[in-house]
Amino acid sequence: MTRALILLAFAVLGCNAGLGVAQTAKTVDPTGARMSVGFSGASNEYDAQRGGPGLANFSFEPAWRVGLGRQTDLGFGPWLGYGMQLDVKHELTPRAKPYGVALRGGFGVSAGSPTSYSGLVGAIGSYELASGLAPYASVAFRNFWFYEGHRRSAPTDGSRWAERNGWGDGLLQMTAGLRFGRGRSAFYLEYARWQPMQNDPGDFFKLAASHVFSFTVGFCLDRWCRQG
Repeated sequence: MTRALILLAFAVLGCNAGLGVAQTAKTVDPTGARMSVGFSGASNEYDAQRGGPGLANFSFEPAWRVGLGRQTDLGFGPWLGYGMQLDVKHELTPRAKPYGVALRGGFGVSAGSPTSYSGLVGAIGSYELASGLAPYASVAFRNFWFYEGHRRSAPTDGSRWAERNGWGDGLLQMTAGLRFGRGRSAFYLEYARWQPMQNDPGDFFKLAASHVFSFTVGFCLDRWCRQG
């Protein structure tokens, strides 16, 4: 079963954009490992101009998390097609308490077209209910730098393209989610609002305000792992 899920995840790497959070403030056990497979969809202000959402608005979400210590874990997975992203989460609150607050940071690299780099900092808060439900909320700032593989021709009207300012393109990502279950498997439902914070006029890309919906299933890869 586990082997089949891993093969399935690798088969859909090329359709991944890394949209969901799919984790609470709680970390995976120090010796534990978890795999998740999800599906996300996004809508933004440009959909109407394109005649509605297209395939690019939807993404498969395979990812893995491993414990690094009693209060820290590491997540990794595909990002923007055949790129890769990593994030480290550190829980600030006592591990045994039902409530949790954690800091999170990470980065991503994608060699697609365009070449993309990303850095992320944020925080997650959650509360474990006796029923196995765990509501959680995440706030993060994610910055992107985009680089095209070719030089654009000069405008035909004699003007010049805008210069890069170096700051990249930033997003404020606000996510609310609910985790169902806490044993060997769990389900995550999420809604996120992405709000552009800055734009580099010289990279020929502009991020759009978006609504993102995600559904994810998490599985332990050993006998037991606390679902983060």
